Amino acid sequence: MYLLALQQNNGIGQLCYQSELQLDDVEPLSLTDILDYQGTESLFPQLLERYYLRNAVSGVQPKVSISNITDRTVPQPGVIVKTYDEAFPLLTVNEYVCMQAAQACGLAPPATYLSNDLQHFVIERFDRPNGQWLGYEDFTTLMKRANTPDAKYQGSYEALLRATMLYTNNLQEVTRMYRYIVFNCLIGNGDAHLKNFALQYTPDMNAIFVSPPFDITHTLIYEDIDNKMALKMAGSKEFPSFSHLLALADGPGFKIRGAKDIIHEFAQRIEELLVDSEEVKLIDGLKESISRHLSRTMHQTATVSTYRHDKKRKYPK
Repeated sequence: MYLLALQQNNGIGQLCYQSELQLDDVEPLSLTDILDYQGTESLFPQLLERYYLRNAVSGVQPKVSISNITDRTVPQPGVIVKTYDEAFPLLTVNEYVCMQAAQACGLAPPATYLSNDLQHFVIERFDRPNGQWLGYEDFTTLMKRANTPDAKYQGSYEALLRATMLYTNNLQEVTRMYRYIVFNCLIGNGDAHLKNFALQYTPDMNAIFVSPPFDITHTLIYEDIDNKMALKMAGSKEFPSFSHLLALADGPGFKIRGAKDIIHEFAQRIEELLVDSEEVKLIDGLKESISRHLSRTMHQTATVSTYRHDKKRKYPK
């Protein structure tokens, strides 16, 4: 309860808390202060020192939420700043490239930035647009998973689409979720688990919709991570073939129109991004790894592997 009291109104979505605790005011930062930082001491520990009592963001990657970001005189949306550790060097660059690919595919991700020193990836919060507090629920909650570390890896992308239809009753939102799943598969993100998909809703609950894409990286380049997906598709955690992605579009109670065109268009746009991106060259082998995986997916025939439970974690402790 003490930690919740410290968060006050900085929680995700509509969550906020009141207490008699009085926290000292924190001097606001500008986006430029983060992106152009040139100090002799690392910036991220300073951000933690300043904002950790107000931080409401979890996850493996080191991150901190900053609500009072400014552009000198113009208030900006709150942001989440991420860095990386020795286990995943330049993970900031990896995520930036993948989010730029999501933008190229028309998925409308939040605005993202990469600091000049490559130490920080910045993404705008999307739960409070224009001062409106949107509700936010990830799919571990929506699918009633247990409160355990491995729960987010239990399930399938087919079930994710069915749950989206159940809660939204809107084929457009199911199509949006399908597009996100296809993109994650094509980009080679093996950590697209239930917590990385969410629904948002207005205070009056008249609008329920799939949140923008976030937390996307190409995981296949890291030797310490298995080459499986976070969730099953067609009974397997092996990355799907083109025909598996096509079959995913036809589910009980819904049928995604133009699925083949979606897959082909995304593959083309990702390849174009890899050609145009300067950032993808900053990590040795990243461009080649994404391109190789993409080519394999688009040309692979459908062979369903028997699913066997793998207790190996997606990320090492």
